[in-house]
Amino acid sequence: MKRDFTKIAFHSKLFKGRSNWYFCYLKTEKLAHVLAVLAARSVSDSAEALKGTANFAVQVMQDVIYASAGEIVEETLLADLFSIISTLRLHATRGYISKETARVLVEEYEALVDRLVGDSRHLGLSVSPQDLAVPALEDEPLFTPLPSPLSLASAPAGLKDISKGHKTQKDSESSKGQNRALLILDYVRKSNGVSIKDIAKVVQGYSEKTIQRELNTLIEQGVIRREGERRWSVYRAL
Repeated sequence: MKRDFTKIAFHSKLFKGRSNWYFCYLKTEKLAHVLAVLAARSVSDSAEALKGTANFAVQVMQDVIYASAGEIVEETLLADLFSIISTLRLHATRGYISKETARVLVEEYEALVDRLVGDSRHLGLSVSPQDLAVPALEDEPLFTPLPSPLSLASAPAGLKDISKGHKTQKDSESSKGQNRALLILDYVRKSNGVSIKDIAKVVQGYSEKTIQRELNTLIEQGVIRREGERRWSVYRAL
């Protein structure tokens, strides 16, 4: 007999039967799928921007998981939700996605914000079983024909200037990310088990969430390991 993974996940140590957390996880996963499809269908100037947003949507989904586990505070999750909402609105302004597509996606993310901050539906309170029935976003009118992306010739002067400086800014951010990862790895190697808070005190200027992302990348690369659960986790070099 096939096991019901949804039921298993819902009652796992991660979600602990908390309907709202599990709903937010399912919803952000579906939204990430939608944005991945939009990115795959995009052309020309919009492709890179939408691919970045699709990757960010995956990060928002991971934020829900980490917030549910107590690894990050709800404010961090909210910050990323507001950020992706603004990004989608800007995509519509630039012509990367249609205004209707942006409207539907923004409303979905705003509904998640409402679940996080609403007094009557705050996370952790029980909700009806119907709340777990996340509608299939693929059936909603998200995929209206995309307008032609803005060309540099027709774009306002401000956007042209931003586009010209994009590569330099991207290279600078990439360099900062590499330096940050090296600083974190160096401190972990010199220490005998450190927490994220320990690292934040030494590698200053970065949020605990940013440090968490770098640590996850270093774990995937096989250079460090994580021991313990949730907020009591420590990291050691391999």
